[in-house]
Amino acid sequence: MAVMGEDEAWSACVALADDAVRRERGLGDGRYRRERLLRHRERGVSPATGEALVRMLIVLGVRAVAREGGAEGERALLVGAERALGGRPAHELFAALRATGADRARADALRLLLYSGSALTWERLVAEARQVIRRAVVERPR
Repeated sequence: MAVMGEDEAWSACVALADDAVRRERGLGDGRYRRERLLRHRERGVSPATGEALVRMLIVLGVRAVAREGGAEGERALLVGAERALGGRPAHELFAALRATGADRARADALRLLLYSGSALTWERLVAEARQVIRRAVVERPR
């Protein structure tokens, strides 16, 4: 990511995550998203909340990778984010948090899930976020 202020960098990560979610949403005639929404319901998470939390996880993963530098281009940032979500301690994801408003509330909800004994829900949301990224990257032009 080009040199920019923290707020601009956060906004760029949000935009990239939104693009990945939007791209994945259209794959398989929307089947992947419908299946994910069903899994949210089956797990006792409202589909809208589940989707917002999956998106926020992607933002946190992208931001963690972007802060380190070295990842050039959107595809590299998304690949790095997928790996970060799968392999980094959660506190490293939250370290780059710059969210305000609704995004801050979503990040706080993720923290609550993680640290309140709802680790299984956290792990499931992380798995969903990683899958969204994988699908978005496969369809993204190189």
